[in-house]
Amino acid sequence: MRYIVIGGGISGLSIAQLLRKDNQEVIVLEAETRPGGMIKCDLINGSLFHRTGGHVFNTKRKDVWDWFWSFFDKEGDFVKSKRNSSISMNNGQIIPYPIENYVYMLDPEICKKFILDLIDLIKYAGKGANNFEEFLLGRFGKTLYELYFQPYNYKVWRRELSNVPLSWLEGKLPMPTLKEMIYNNMKHIEERDFVHSSFYYPQTGGSQFLADTLAKNIKIQYNTKVSNILKKDGKLFVNGIECDR
Repeated sequence: MRYIVIGGGISGLSIAQLLRKDNQEVIVLEAETRPGGMIKCDLINGSLFHRTGGHVFNTKRKDVWDWFWSFFDKEGDFVKSKRNSSISMNNGQIIPYPIENYVYMLDPEICKKFILDLIDLIKYAGKGANNFEEFLLGRFGKTLYELYFQPYNYKVWRRELSNVPLSWLEGKLPMPTLKEMIYNNMKHIEERDFVHSSFYYPQTGGSQFLADTLAKNIKIQYNTKVSNILKKDGKLFVNGIECDR
């Protein structure tokens, strides 16, 4: 069967590789001049610049792990690193990640507001969330949401957080309980159990290297925006190109 994949981002490249290995005919239509979608990055003045999206690899799923490494030389292409992240606040203060463990380092007035938020969260514990925004407000409170979680996540994902479904969250973020946040701030605990506490990072090229490698052996038409999808006589036509799916 002939498949047309719309978009050469990490998802489009992955499904194209899966279909190709299943001996299907695959064409990827990509609007930009190179693959990668949200994981594209650039080398600027000798430094890698990630514009948006994810840029490291890790997973807790063995099937994903095995599939990913079938395309790469883990020892030759990657470096395994322990995460050492910090947050640069608007006032220039540097706060370790994750911010909810280091609220004690923030301005005293912010600390007081955070404490009031925690009290309110205890009152409304168990209230369900319908989207990413509601989850963050219900997990961390209004103060940290407005100070950090909303501007940071909007910058990274470039979409309203109320439009991000909860299904996207599973296994991707630190999920501290109220008890853990209070204890970690009182005892100044360094968090090492979150999902990205260690990761594999390409030795050269950053996440663009991931996209470029996954794009190999795939037929990709660049500079091709999809303008129409038509169905006629049981066949599909994307930009006039016939396909089965």
